[in-house]
Amino acid sequence: MKDEKEDLARIKELLTRTTEFVAYFELVEAKMREWQQTIEQEKQTHLKQHQEQTQSLRQELDALHQLLSQTGMDHFRQSITTTLSQGEKQLKSLQAKGEKLVENMNLQLEHFNQFTEQSIEKIQNYTSEAITRFDTKLSQYDVNEFHRIVDESCLHIEHFSQNAINKNKHLLKSLQWRFLLLAIITTLLTTFVIGLYVSDEMPWETHQQAMNERQAGRVLLQAWPHLSHQERIKILKHETASNG
Repeated sequence: MKDEKEDLARIKELLTRTTEFVAYFELVEAKMREWQQTIEQEKQTHLKQHQEQTQSLRQELDALHQLLSQTGMDHFRQSITTTLSQGEKQLKSLQAKGEKLVENMNLQLEHFNQFTEQSIEKIQNYTSEAITRFDTKLSQYDVNEFHRIVDESCLHIEHFSQNAINKNKHLLKSLQWRFLLLAIITTLLTTFVIGLYVSDEMPWETHQQAMNERQAGRVLLQAWPHLSHQERIKILKHETASNG
């Protein structure tokens, strides 16, 4: 009678441990599905941002092309045609690289999803096998040994979940840096094209010319009191002719 009570108590404790293990597994599975949904949402958000940036850049180029067509300045067209052609090639190259980047990220996410599904399947198979062994050899297991197996299984699941989270964070961080680099390159290229359109010069050339003019103005102001009347009239006439 005493042995039967001990066996019954041991069976109850084993069933309790089994229930706890199944509940823990279900919680982990729910968390992994939640992470998968979050990854998919963030992927869609980044893709939408990339499409909006590409569309905005295309609109700016179309407006610039329309403006150039309306000016009718032959000299400007000759000097800017080569630059625009190179700019369009660069933009197409950037767009191709961006699409390639998105394609690679989609492929990596697909591999990650496959890895997650395979891992979940392995965990389910492991759980199924464990339950089967419990049903067939319940009386042969010691309570302490069962505790050890459950603890090791929980640690294994926790380790796998942490690895999945780390991979996801690294993937998203890499995607954000690549999109930032693409935006910076696009901005620089647009700045160069607009600078050529306005003054037919690169931005740094315009800046150097302005510095030279300011320096010449300072020298003239310092020398003005020492100039003769004829020299002043000559300088003023030259300035008027230059502005005219």
